[in-house]
Amino acid sequence: MSKTPNFDSKIQQILSTAQPGERVCPATGETWELTQEELDWYKKFNVVPAVLSPLSRKRILGGFMNGFQWWWQKHPETEASVLSYVHPSSGLQVLPDKEWIAKDFSEHNIPNYALDKSFFSQFRELQVKVPLKATNNLKETEKSMALGSFGDINSYFVVDGQTRDSFFCLFAAGTERSIEIHNVLQAIDSYHVNDAFNVFKSQYVSDLRNLSNSAFAFIASDCSDCFGVAVRKHKSHIFFNEQLSEREYKEKVSKIDLGKRSVVEEWKKKYYDFLSKEVVWPHNMNFGEENCLGEYLVLARDCRYCYACVDQAKNLFHCSFTANEAVDSAFVTSATVFNNCFQCVFVSRSSNCRFCYSVGNCQNLEYCFECLNCENCFGCVGLQHKKFHIFNKEYPEAEYWKRVDELKCAMVDRGEYGNFYPLSYSPIYFLQSASALYWLSDEEIGKKLGALIYDPSSADAIGAGKVDTSKARSSNEVPDSIDDIDDGWCGIPIRDEAIGRYYTYLKPEIAFYKEHRIAPPNKHFIRRMTDLIHEVNSAVFEDKVCDKCGEKILVSKNLTFPVKKIYCKKCFDKYFEEVS
Repeated sequence: MSKTPNFDSKIQQILSTAQPGERVCPATGETWELTQEELDWYKKFNVVPAVLSPLSRKRILGGFMNGFQWWWQKHPETEASVLSYVHPSSGLQVLPDKEWIAKDFSEHNIPNYALDKSFFSQFRELQVKVPLKATNNLKETEKSMALGSFGDINSYFVVDGQTRDSFFCLFAAGTERSIEIHNVLQAIDSYHVNDAFNVFKSQYVSDLRNLSNSAFAFIASDCSDCFGVAVRKHKSHIFFNEQLSEREYKEKVSKIDLGKRSVVEEWKKKYYDFLSKEVVWPHNMNFGEENCLGEYLVLARDCRYCYACVDQAKNLFHCSFTANEAVDSAFVTSATVFNNCFQCVFVSRSSNCRFCYSVGNCQNLEYCFECLNCENCFGCVGLQHKKFHIFNKEYPEAEYWKRVDELKCAMVDRGEYGNFYPLSYSPIYFLQSASALYWLSDEEIGKKLGALIYDPSSADAIGAGKVDTSKARSSNEVPDSIDDIDDGWCGIPIRDEAIGRYYTYLKPEIAFYKEHRIAPPNKHFIRRMTDLIHEVNSAVFEDKVCDKCGEKILVSKNLTFPVKKIYCKKCFDKYFEEVS
């Protein structure tokens, strides 16, 4: 028996008349196709069909995902400085994670909500009263500066990973003594690595597995001691895909000093030209997938239009950044161990959640924000271990369902139900969010989708007031060679002139650069990570044809390599075997 009969009746009337066909996104003007496959997902979740295009919806969800950004906030009670992913100009407060866990925010509630008033405007009233967890770490860190941590140790400025003695990492697990790592499982003593597995003592490498003692490598499996290697396996002593003897290779590489920034830039340009003009790319970087459409899908099954879904992803539709037992869900971003969820961001160990942000160990939630261990709640913020709450107020079970039925019906009548939170409610600075990094959103797109576009330095979020500018140096002063950097540079504010933000070198960071002869960076680490991420394939898909056989294929746009030779899977696999 339905617990929300009136709502169900309204939805069934809408779904029974919905037809597939061409649509125009009212936000961006983009033409898109509502397919029968998508309609079936709306029927599965009993929700109103969307009017925004799938890309617009994913860009909105991505606007609620941190990406790689750090801001200074103030403790709402003591005004002490707190480092967080939440920008203060978002209008949202934060508390240190331990303090947040110890509180009960049900005292902040809306007992007299109005059915004839916008649900979202009432939700916003509640949202701005309840702080968010400042770092949202899933496991306590040790001597680390981390966001979304799974247990980092002695690491700094790392996000959504499990690292040790590392710096500037995003989606990095099993990473030790490494810097500038993105979407990598197991990297040791390595630098500037993208989308890889098991990398040792290598730098400027991407989309590969089992690589050691190499530089400038792409799709190089089980290779070692290579420089400028692409689409090769089981190789050593390769120099820009030319096989050399060990003596020839060592002699040639010995003359290249990657400890100088000018030398790195010279070889990086050669390498990028090599990848753009000479190398054959596969139409996706999937591995071990079955019946999937998308990019960076690893051991996934029946996942369509998905991005970066790994390890037991099954039957997903337009989902992104999922790991471990992600099942039977649609339009979910950044989640692990979940099932039957729809249009959510940051979900862990949860089921049957819809239109939720940052929920863990929850089930049957709708329009809830930063809740843990909750069940059957609607429109709630910051609750823990609660049931049958609406706008953070508890109701008897029967009354709860009656009120939810009324609320959802009113939302359908106003055209609200089925939409995610307005993008202006995001805690994230949009132009450095995952939407900008992976879905290639810019300021114009952000404004069309309703993002708050504010000065990132507003509210002293970048900590300019904490910097002793009397000792500051310009990024233009950073020496070209690592030999000219010593511990005297440690703790000195360096202003990245391109973005107007300061960064500094830490002592173990300089020690790493010297040990591995890494050129001293003259960019803020956030800008460096942005550049790193934009080297890989994005989450924006487009139709292309195989440059070998002409078959139609779905590929991901790449900002750094917009023009390249692409083969379909069948043609690429044959080519890979031939050249290796």
